[in-house]
Amino acid sequence: MLFGNKLVFYPRKKYILLLIVIIIIYTIEGRVDNINISFLLSFLCFLIALIFFRFCYSLHLSETGFQIRYLGTKKLMEWSDIDRFDRKIINGKARVVYYYIKGRGEDNKKRERESQGFRILPHNYEKSAEQLAKVLNEWNKVHSETE
Repeated sequence: MLFGNKLVFYPRKKYILLLIVIIIIYTIEGRVDNINISFLLSFLCFLIALIFFRFCYSLHLSETGFQIRYLGTKKLMEWSDIDRFDRKIINGKARVVYYYIKGRGEDNKKRERESQGFRILPHNYEKSAEQLAKVLNEWNKVHSETE
């Protein structure tokens, strides 16, 4: 979704649909047992889970960098610290990874100890890994040149 000069990606809808199916099954089971508290509790869990998935798992692109919101944490990476984005197969799935410019970024010492040399995005956000890497590389190119 595009909000002004900010682009936001959310995880695939299949995760939300799976959660909805589980909660519906739980709700039907509660209704069969004539336990109204179970119905209300499952509906409340559904609302909380929907809000959690929709707003806590997201990728925000802005002029300064990209922000990963994952499990209640927010981490901003500036475009000037990122070298490039690429597609890699990790555990049999195509994922987007990003590489820092050597000697840049907030946790440089930690990255130097890592043998991989890249970080993995937690989701592909309703895009294929190729499409997402392309969009991220375009944003990186445009916004790292303006700094």
